[in-house]
Amino acid sequence: MPRKKSLSPKLFKRGANGNWCFRRFVNGKDKLINTGTPVENEAKRIMRQYVSLEIEAENRNARGELATKTAQLIMQTVRGEGIERFTFEEAFQIYLDATEDFSDLSKTYRDGFTSVCKRFFSWCRERRLTYVDEVSDEIARNYAKHLWEQQISVKTYDDYVKMLSKFFYTVDAMKKLPNRNPFNKVNIRRKKKGLISEATRRPLEPEMITAVMKAAAEEGEVWYDLFLVGLHTGMRLKDASLLRWESVKENFLEFIPFKTRRYGTVARVPISRALRELLARRKKLNQSPSPYVNPVIANFYLKSDWVKKKSQEIFVKALGKENTILPKGEHRKANSSIYSFESFRTTFTTLLGTSDTSYRTVMEMLGWSSWSMLKIYEKKYSYNSNARDKEKLESLKRLGILSESVQGIVPALPRLYPTKEALEKLLPSYSNIAIGKIYEISDVAVKKWLDKFGLKREKRIESPDLTEEEIQKIRAELQAA
Repeated sequence: MPRKKSLSPKLFKRGANGNWCFRRFVNGKDKLINTGTPVENEAKRIMRQYVSLEIEAENRNARGELATKTAQLIMQTVRGEGIERFTFEEAFQIYLDATEDFSDLSKTYRDGFTSVCKRFFSWCRERRLTYVDEVSDEIARNYAKHLWEQQISVKTYDDYVKMLSKFFYTVDAMKKLPNRNPFNKVNIRRKKKGLISEATRRPLEPEMITAVMKAAAEEGEVWYDLFLVGLHTGMRLKDASLLRWESVKENFLEFIPFKTRRYGTVARVPISRALRELLARRKKLNQSPSPYVNPVIANFYLKSDWVKKKSQEIFVKALGKENTILPKGEHRKANSSIYSFESFRTTFTTLLGTSDTSYRTVMEMLGWSSWSMLKIYEKKYSYNSNARDKEKLESLKRLGILSESVQGIVPALPRLYPTKEALEKLLPSYSNIAIGKIYEISDVAVKKWLDKFGLKREKRIESPDLTEEEIQKIRAELQAA
């Protein structure tokens, strides 16, 4: 049996002024590991790092990687021998040099990515880590735990981890880090995968649509028209507010959504009767002329965020704050809107998905580049579910073979277990052997049950053998008792 390795080996010096050392079993042999430093704190750090990387090496061996290769990587990483080492800042510059399209990304994303990396670098330096190759799987997990304890949202947590994973993946591709990408999705599991956030925008039920549209009409024609466009097209607020006449074709609205403009995917939504009437009315009112279908809303949207705030106020007015706003929680520092203008898109898409509209058609109507987006919107919608429930009940009537195939089959009664009351009732009339047949246990087991309940026979009973019919009858009586 291999000797178990200690996770905290003992440091000792070789000579009064020598370097600190410790011993490890490597390939079944006792080896002396020289930390290369006479400073005790530095030696402890190297020792802890060695043990951590040794565990990672064993994991790699379990995955089929060569033991000699992983052993070399440990010593190279700990001592810095034979490998090129980079500080965190140098590694970040390597990432920038290797990511040719980084400058093409939005300023918000670039600033966020830089901030996430710098925060991680600072956290590492607080733990006396200097080089990027020192970040092991264990350190990555510790940092992920640290992030989650900051009570950030699930989405923010996943965004941070994905950014760090992208950083290490790129640097490893260029410089072959010994620990590869410690923020990979196997080592650091994403929180949101497979989950539905409680703050996800929810589809509107028919009575909710009526309440919202009525509240919008009370605010004026421009608001009613804006909400009607959202309801009948599934447009996001910005697209609906800045809808241009040039997007209005004979039977379709054709536009490139602002959110995915850089991909150039065109959304092509059919014009409903209600939407056609709105466009005709708006055309008569367009005396300016303005390039926008709803110029009042468009002008406000371009100048401030008032349209967004006012839209949310209409939803709150129609549905009530308690039904519209989800209070902040442990991992959600701000209130979240579960019903807003975005709910029109959720409702529109949910109805398309639950009415068996083909994926390709849904993609073209909403300007998606991937049909997997539809799964996000396939939520429970009670109005549609009720209709489908009726269809399910009708379908079941046609499956008569399900009933015919089990006719004449009678399930056995559930297994009985002795109780004190039942045994007291059986003792005067039946022997232990007979009671054992009733309960399908041995007479020895019956004696143990009697001892357990403190029951004793007043006299010996020799009952005749029970027939199967008699046993079933007794069992039925005990079941009914």
